[in-house]
Amino acid sequence: MIKIKVLQIITGNDIGGGGKHVLSLCYYSKDLFHTVLGCIGEGPLYDKAKDLGIKTTLFSSKCFLNKEIEEYIKNNNIDIANFHGAKAFFTHYFINKKLNIPTVATVHSNYKEDFLNNKFKYYLFTPLSIKGIKSFNNHICVSNYIKDILNKDNIKSKKFIV
Repeated sequence: MIKIKVLQIITGNDIGGGGKHVLSLCYYSKDLFHTVLGCIGEGPLYDKAKDLGIKTTLFSSKCFLNKEIEEYIKNNNIDIANFHGAKAFFTHYFINKKLNIPTVATVHSNYKEDFLNNKFKYYLFTPLSIKGIKSFNNHICVSNYIKDILNKDNIKSKKFIV
């Protein structure tokens, strides 16, 4: 059986529910897919993935500028890239035209409320996250609530999967 090669991309310092979801996805889908966790920067998520024996690769915080992700996908024959979270969505915004594989955004939370605890981050990163989310043709929503938010914000997509 040929396994589809999936690259899950997320920031390495994610400590929330999205990070836990991605770790579970990588760990429990290894019999179905050849999954690699691509972390943008080091951090607790990256460390936990290594501890769990999940195949990981590390991208720099400038990966949207230096073609790291594009080269990794090409050199490792990745079939699908799944992006999780604001930094990954923003990265996709810059590199999506250079990717020759299907990509998908998994939206774990209300992206308009991700940075409410920091006014600077809220005003800087929320619009960037939204631009990133809009750069995808495919979205996976972890709940109907998230699907409804994307629909209300008129974010176009070929598929919403709940």
